[in-house]
Amino acid sequence: MARLNAVVRSLPSVETLGCTTVICSDKTGTLTTNMMSVSKICVVRSVEHGPVISEFDVSGTTYAPEGIIFDSTGTQLDFPAQLPCLLHIAMCSALCNESILQYNPDKGNYEKIGESTEVALRVLAEKVGLPGFDSMPSALNMLSRRERASYCNHYWENQFKKISVLDFSRDRKMMSVLCSRKQKQIIFSKGAPESIISRSTNILCNDGGQTVPLTADIRAELESRFNSFAGKETLRCLALALKSVPMGQQTLSFDDEKDLTFIGLVGMLDPPREEVRNAMLSCMTAGIRVIVVTGDNKSTAESLCHKIGAFDHLVDFSGHSFTATEFEELPALQQTLALQRMALFTR
Repeated sequence: MARLNAVVRSLPSVETLGCTTVICSDKTGTLTTNMMSVSKICVVRSVEHGPVISEFDVSGTTYAPEGIIFDSTGTQLDFPAQLPCLLHIAMCSALCNESILQYNPDKGNYEKIGESTEVALRVLAEKVGLPGFDSMPSALNMLSRRERASYCNHYWENQFKKISVLDFSRDRKMMSVLCSRKQKQIIFSKGAPESIISRSTNILCNDGGQTVPLTADIRAELESRFNSFAGKETLRCLALALKSVPMGQQTLSFDDEKDLTFIGLVGMLDPPREEVRNAMLSCMTAGIRVIVVTGDNKSTAESLCHKIGAFDHLVDFSGHSFTATEFEELPALQQTLALQRMALFTR
């Protein structure tokens, strides 16, 4: 069994495993590789004649800070950081972050310390680059790999002083950090799109960098793009926002996470593991029921399960897929019935 990567420390556990009829599997890192990379960016370009949304594609699927950002026409951006929204996305990605991106010379690759979603944001900050010709992404590639790993992230961390952090929690589904710079204090937030958008009252426009009110039309357009990213494109999505606060504030509270200015939406690719489909089919053949349990978005999880063919025996996910809220709202008897047919449980 050890040759099959199953180390048995207690023999009775083998008997217990043999009696298993239901396996609840996580999604990220179990069904997927957990090698996250930002592949899509969505921002509001302008609102003068109705909301105009801009999307950008980001190349590169590893933790290497090497990649190109393209606009919706496929044109390469030589100076991504000159665009206000992309600049602030990079800023927020670097500051509202507890992970580390570093180069390992012994292995010859870039490694992460911390959450994959946060490291993916660090890599994005490197791909966006910094303001100024000398700091365009192609110029930064002249640095040594050790220096290049977090050059832009270190720049923003040196520009701002981090004062207070409000850690991620499952009820808020977001994280915030209070920073100061040149007699200004700013809160940077990142989290689930539905949480960030619901707490935002303004948006940052990519044309000119002006801040305008977040209207119902803009909100609907952003939610539509989010659903497209999460569903059709199977991307894990995060939204980013900021907020200016008076000088002198030293701590953060939940009440500070309102009246935010929405910056943008990023979609992360987390490729499915190739061996997952056969493993799940083997379980089903052995009479073992598999339930996927994840803290990710419902649309993303359903789309991934379709992609890997994990539940091909289901016509659709109606009655088989529930969010935590949907399940909690069911009467006790309906909850029992739902558990008997559930295949997917999401946040």
